[in-house]
Amino acid sequence: PGSCFTGTLLELVLAADRGYMLDGSFEGDNRPPATLCPTSANFGRFPGVNGLSRLVTRFLNDTEALAAVEDAMGRGIEAEEAEELGLVTFTPDGIDWEDEVRIAIEERAAFSPDALTGMEASLRFPGPETMESKISPPPVGLAELDLSAAQRRRRGGRALPLRQRPAGRL
Repeated sequence: PGSCFTGTLLELVLAADRGYMLDGSFEGDNRPPATLCPTSANFGRFPGVNGLSRLVTRFLNDTEALAAVEDAMGRGIEAEEAEELGLVTFTPDGIDWEDEVRIAIEERAAFSPDALTGMEASLRFPGPETMESKISPPPVGLAELDLSAAQRRRRGGRALPLRQRPAGRL
């Protein structure tokens, strides 16, 4: 309660497979209810590997839903409306919050490694397929760590340890 996920911080909610948001406040808490606030940052500043923002990907081929979120841009959206707009997946009230979050954590912990791997793969590159989503690039810097095939042949098939690499190379 009293918190707000807006702009860049809202991207964390949109990147998750589930978003839980407290509907209202906890009993005895005088802070205002939690809100979400989409900004222009959520409509293209952080494109995914498919070239689309997380919001556009989430509402792929649903222009009405995307337009409704765009109409709400710049204002605080409370839990019930956030769920109606499709920004969060579940909005328990203060009475059910602890039980619902506990159940969600237990559910996730019960998934098999294969189920988690499949879920991660489907979340990594949602939306239209692009060359970048077909071929996952190596982590930053790894391409520079490896020597070309010709360089390895000259060194007997071995790559140089990092401390022996030429200047300017990782």
